[in-house]
Amino acid sequence: MFSLTARRELLRHSLDHLPNVEVIDHDGLLVRLATDLGVDVMFRGASKDLSTELQMSHMNDQMSRIPTLFVPATHEHAGFSSRYVRSLYRLEGAAAVRDCVPDAVFDALSALESGG
Repeated sequence: MFSLTARRELLRHSLDHLPNVEVIDHDGLLVRLATDLGVDVMFRGASKDLSTELQMSHMNDQMSRIPTLFVPATHEHAGFSSRYVRSLYRLEGAAAVRDCVPDAVFDALSALESGG
């Protein structure tokens, strides 16, 4: 839906109120980037498919010895999956996903609908 460059800028705009957050992109395994950056702990959202997340965590630990901490979503965001948000947007438009995405993303989706 959005190019890598556009997604990066949407993330930066959505997170610009957090001075200790930096948005970067990387081709390859996250665990390799984490190792290159000297990361002590990787944080991941705890998804419904926790068994897959745990397998990934074990593999990352084997490759790097960097532990993974799973963080559950807050109640208001627990049911949101980007796949479902995209589907809802395609079927119903930007207004339908207004409460599911950051303001910058909503504005970009609205601009897509209006041809801009």
